[in-house]
Amino acid sequence: MLYGTDPRPVDGAVLQVEIDGRRIEIGGPCAGTAGCLPIPSGVAALGLELTAITDQIRATEPSCAPLR
Repeated sequence: MLYGTDPRPVDGAVLQVEIDGRRIEIGGPCAGTAGCLPIPSGVAALGLELTAITDQIRATEPSCAPLR
């Protein structure tokens, strides 16, 4: 299930969340894109939290230094 737009065809990325074999993908805002499934507020909040956690780990974990 993809929420939002899929920027991957132009070198973008989506956030993939998988739990118990089920996956959702969080893309960019729909902004009037036809056929786009709007991102529910809870899914958007989850995406922001997971991104913040990832950024925090990358900032503090020595093995992630090349990713900074």
